[in-house]
Amino acid sequence: MIAFFDSHCHLADDALAGDLCDVVAAARETGVGEMMVIGLDPDNSLRCAEIARSFHLYFTAGVHPAECSHTAGDDVAKVIELLKDSRCKAIGEIGLDFYHADNPPASKQIEVFRWMLALASDTSLPVVIHQRNAAREVLEQIDDFSLPAGGVFHCFSGDWAYAEEVLSRGFHISVAGNVTYSKGEALKEVTKRTPQDRLLIETDAPYLTPAPYRGKRNEPGLVIHTAKAVAAIRGGTLEDVARATTENARRLFRIDPT
Repeated sequence: MIAFFDSHCHLADDALAGDLCDVVAAARETGVGEMMVIGLDPDNSLRCAEIARSFHLYFTAGVHPAECSHTAGDDVAKVIELLKDSRCKAIGEIGLDFYHADNPPASKQIEVFRWMLALASDTSLPVVIHQRNAAREVLEQIDDFSLPAGGVFHCFSGDWAYAEEVLSRGFHISVAGNVTYSKGEALKEVTKRTPQDRLLIETDAPYLTPAPYRGKRNEPGLVIHTAKAVAAIRGGTLEDVARATTENARRLFRIDPT
């Protein structure tokens, strides 16, 4: 069986809570043996840690820009504590999201983002970056810090020129289910041109369900459809995509092959 690594899924989301055991089992039946469970705030990250331990997965801890309104020093301390867990492989999901003006305020988002980047600099952990309508601002903040482990721009949005800037800073690019949609030529170009050793795949479950299941709840097991689209765009085989993206995820997150 071909092995896949879903590098970004929200298994602590309420949409998956009712049948999480079945969701993980179904993913493993399709070859998705490894999953990165992504934290959104300290409490959510704690739940991610519990899920990772229960299902022998991995998780991240951090503060998503949409969840940062009330973040204070105590919350950062909680994230620091979670980073000590051997299954915690990155700081995230962090970044900037200016799609909804002043919700939370840009100044607060930047403040929390910088706190998280400082943690990454201090701990040498990779970061999982969320960027929406803040392309230039995200890079400006990243450039202020030494990030020896790099990271990944998840669910990449941007053109090839932006991808080149991301890649030049040592980051990986992760492609989600939206690469299977009929529109999105810019993402398809990025998918085609990104170096093989810098590409990841993800579901962002329960969001961004790939075709032909668009409109239904997304699950890690559906990452195979994203992988098929990537293979078609790059002119390679599904096996090539699975092998390369799994190796890349393991290397980025410092996971020994099982």
